[in-house]
Amino acid sequence: DLVNLRKELEQEKQDALYRQKQQILMMSKEDEIRALREEYEQEATVFMEGIRIEYEDAQGKGIEIALSRQQEELEKVHSNKIDDALTLQELRLKEENEHILANALEDSRMYL
Repeated sequence: DLVNLRKELEQEKQDALYRQKQQILMMSKEDEIRALREEYEQEATVFMEGIRIEYEDAQGKGIEIALSRQQEELEKVHSNKIDDALTLQELRLKEENEHILANALEDSRMYL
């Protein structure tokens, strides 16, 4: 009976050691899984940051293009306004010159 008791104790000891080894293995597997998860999360973060930078760059280029187009439109409008103003000024000068010539012609007729 004592022999059986020793065998049972030895078996329990072996079982306890086996469970302990299994726990250590499980803990190392969990640590490995945790490390892999952290690595993947870091890679995902870097990837997402790259996408964000590319998006902002593309957005910036889009804004630059839009601003460039607006600048071109403003320059056209400004140029057109200047042209219109010059044309209007030329017309006024012509009218003024015609008026002066008409007055001069009238004055010269009066002297004749």
